[in-house]
Amino acid sequence: MTDKSSQLLLVGLTRALADPSGTALIAGRAAPGLFPCTTAGKQAAQRCRDEGYLTEDGRITDRGMYYLFNEVNPREILKDFVRVIESREKQIHELGAKVCTLLAGVEAMRGHLCHTLAHLEKQADLKALCRDFYQRSDEEIAPTLLCCIAARKAPDDMSLPELYAQACKFKPGLTIGTFHDALRYLDARGQIRLHPWTGPLYEVPQPRFGLLIGHQISYYVSGCGSGPDSDASQQV
Repeated sequence: MTDKSSQLLLVGLTRALADPSGTALIAGRAAPGLFPCTTAGKQAAQRCRDEGYLTEDGRITDRGMYYLFNEVNPREILKDFVRVIESREKQIHELGAKVCTLLAGVEAMRGHLCHTLAHLEKQADLKALCRDFYQRSDEEIAPTLLCCIAARKAPDDMSLPELYAQACKFKPGLTIGTFHDALRYLDARGQIRLHPWTGPLYEVPQPRFGLLIGHQISYYVSGCGSGPDSDASQQV
């Protein structure tokens, strides 16, 4: 094997060690691989197969690791680990942006559905369906939420799942859609403060309770003290 093929072999084994998820042995036009689609690259890939350094799906074997650690400075291997980690972080951020876009789309669809149901013939079954998505939050739900927030003694902000669970004790059958409508209503009137989830989106404990307002996903709430309508919090 030529020196070039030997060098490519070590590079390919280093990449396989840094990326244990597996990848193609030979790179294609649009797909990455451990070895380039050249004569030397194919020779290096074939040797890895023959010597048992790599599996067919691009995962390094114990034999391959033993060979690599005897041929390459560990500092060089660490560089490839950093490269793979940075690539994964970029993918995670891209997925997070896609999740925000999807949530915004679902929220818009829900709003359009409410308007559509409001213009359909008012039959009993349609009324019930519409109530699952929309209720007069200012008259029916908002006072309950204010009371639950005011009754909480903990110093930290209240999570939306916790508030929903407390509200359901007084309003059985409360839907998340109606719950979110009431939160928007109270936020618009300045009677509550909504606080965002600041961690990675994939770590949100119960994503269905997250409330998308603008480009922010709110997951916590706190009261604003007294106000022109604070007497509503005394009613449930």
